[in-house]
Order: sequence, then structure tokens, then C-alpha cells
Amino acid sequence: MKLKHFLLGFLLAFFLFGCIKPVENIVDISFLNQNLDSYLGEKVTVEGYLGHKAYHGSAGFHILIKDYNEFFIREPLPEYTYLLVDDGDAPLSTDFEGMKLKITGTINEYDGYSITRVAVITVEELEVIG
Repeated sequence: MKLKHFLLGFLLAFFLFGCIKPVENIVDISFLNQNLDSYLGEKVTVEGYLGHKAYHGSAGFHILIKDYNEFFIREPLPEYTYLLVDDGDAPLSTDFEGMKLKITGTINEYDGYSITRVAVITVEELEVIG
């Protein structure tokens, strides 16, 4: 009987605590750009659609944008709606063009010419989510 209760308690604990994923704090691209000083040097997770540098890139960076259609209806891109993506030593294939990605990485500021301040995320983790 004690073994039965132990196994039942173990299974219940596993189900309740072992199957629950921690909540991820995903930072909105616009919020990040508008509060860039608060995020410089920080590791964050963002979501957006990839504009591969072969097609839409800027200064050798890919672009992660909130709404992929913005590439086709607006030029220049609306302020704060995108950030630059540094893929570092693991170049992203053009197959990622237009895909919705979740990227975790460290935030820096683009130091080239730009009318507004733009965040750059250096990719540490990447997940295709759509």
C-alpha cells in the first residue's frame, strides 16, 4: 500500500512539476528599440520575421521585423519595427527568408550610419516558430 501511494505521489509530482515549461519573457521589438539603453549588453529573446541579408539586409546584417509585409509596402522601414541580426559564426541560410523566428542573444547598438538608434542582436539560440 505504501509503495502504491509513493508511486502515485511521484507520478503526480512529475506531472505537475516535470511537464511545465518555464515562461519565457519575449521582448517586443518596438519596446526594445524605444528602451535600448536598458537592454544594451543584456541577453533577451525576441520574435519576428527574418529578412535575409541577401535580399533585405542592411550593412551586412539580417533584419528581424515585426510584420514581414513591411518589406514590400514601406521604404524606409517604419522606425522601431525592426532590429538587425548578427548571425556570427553560424550564417543563416536564405531558406530562413520570411520565416517567423524566436531568437535569443545579446543586444548591442548598431554603430553605423542610421537616422535612428537600432538594436543589433547577436544570435545565441534560434528557433523557427512559423
